[in-house]
Amino acid sequence: MPMLLTAVNQGGDGHGLAKTVIALFGRSTYDQASALGKDKIMQLIKREPDLWAQVAPIEARFSRFLDEFTDYDDEADVQPQSCPE
Repeated sequence: MPMLLTAVNQGGDGHGLAKTVIALFGRSTYDQASALGKDKIMQLIKREPDLWAQVAPIEARFSRFLDEFTDYDDEADVQPQSCPE
């Protein structure tokens, strides 16, 4: 969770964190984390008072960040259309 907060607080986006997690810890780690989904991750954060105290003031931004993180595959799978020559 600290990695999430650090990325958000430094102005990063969820897609960037997804790429970082995959590069550092492997695809299976990202898949496990993203499989939790945004709602479950938010539930886990709200159960930790110290963590929630950091997230609550930026909840809307953090929520968008989690959407980007958990939807990374959707964006990564979109390939640009090539123009026929």
